[in-house]
Amino acid sequence: MSPESEGQARAEQFRHEKHLGLQPIGDAFALFELVPQLDVASLAVSNPDEHGMTAHDPARGVTKVVVACTQNPLRQRSTLAHELAHVLFRDHEYASQGKLTGREDYEQRADAFARHLLVPLQGLRDFLGPQEPLSTADLSRLVQWFVASPQMMLIQLARAAYIDQARKDLWWNHTGPWLAGNHGWMPQYRALQVESATPRAPQRLLTRATHGYQDGVLSLRAIARIRAADPKFVERELAQAGITPSNPALRWADTSEQTVTEHDFADLDALEDIEISLAHGEATENDSDETRRAGRDNPLASA
Repeated sequence: MSPESEGQARAEQFRHEKHLGLQPIGDAFALFELVPQLDVASLAVSNPDEHGMTAHDPARGVTKVVVACTQNPLRQRSTLAHELAHVLFRDHEYASQGKLTGREDYEQRADAFARHLLVPLQGLRDFLGPQEPLSTADLSRLVQWFVASPQMMLIQLARAAYIDQARKDLWWNHTGPWLAGNHGWMPQYRALQVESATPRAPQRLLTRATHGYQDGVLSLRAIARIRAADPKFVERELAQAGITPSNPALRWADTSEQTVTEHDFADLDALEDIEISLAHGEATENDSDETRRAGRDNPLASA
C-alpha cells in the first residue's frame, strides 16, 4: 500500500470507529479524547517555525502531542491531525526500534491521514453534489465548512476530480484570511484565530487538577499554571461555574506547601517537560502541502 492509500484507509477507519460520519471535525483537540492514554496540549512558543511534536512516555504508558499556539488555525488543525496519525500508526514504537526505514513514507502517510480525516472525499462529494465548474467562492465555502487549509482542500478537490492541475495551480496561493475576507466570513476566521492562539492543557490533566482543587489538595495557582492563565481570572471563571475548593485557605497556596495523599499529580511535571522539549527542540522544516511540523529530525523522541 502506498503512504497515500494507507493514510486514507486509516482516516476512514478512524471516522467509522468513532462514529464521526462524513461531517466536518469540530474541535480537533477533542479527537484526542477518543484515544486512550493520549494527551494533547497547545503551548505558546517563541519560534514561529515550531508547530508540533509527538512524544511517548514509556514510564506512564502515555503518549503526548503538543502543538504550538498560532494565529493560523487551519495549520494548527492540520498539525493536530498529522500528529494523531503518528499515534494511531504507533510510529514512536517503530522509531525506537529502528524499524522506520523511509522517513518520507511515514510523514507522507501522516499527511494523507490528516487530509482525509479533515476533508473526507465522500463528504466533499456530498457537499458539492454533481461535478460542475467551481469558483473561488466554492473553494471559500469548502474551506469555511471543513475548516481546512485551501491547499489541503485543493489537493482533495483534485483527487475527487472536481478540478484539474491547472485550476489547482491557479488557486494554490490563496490563503484562509484572503478567502474569509473576500467572502464574508472574516469574523469566523478571527474567532478561530483566538481559539488557536489560546494555550490549552491536556483535558485529562486539567480534569484531575480541577478535582484536586475542589478536594482542597491543589491550589488555585496550580490550576492557573496548567492553563497558563491569570489566577484571578481562573478563580472567577471556576466560581461562576460553581466550582470552589473544600478548603478555601488553599486557594492561593503554593503547591509545594501541600502534601498530596489521594491524588497523583505527577503529570504536572510531565507537562513542563513537554514545554521544554517543544521550546528548545531543533526545528528543521520539510514542508508538505498541508502540514508543517516542528522537530521533524526527531519527531517521535521519548519525553
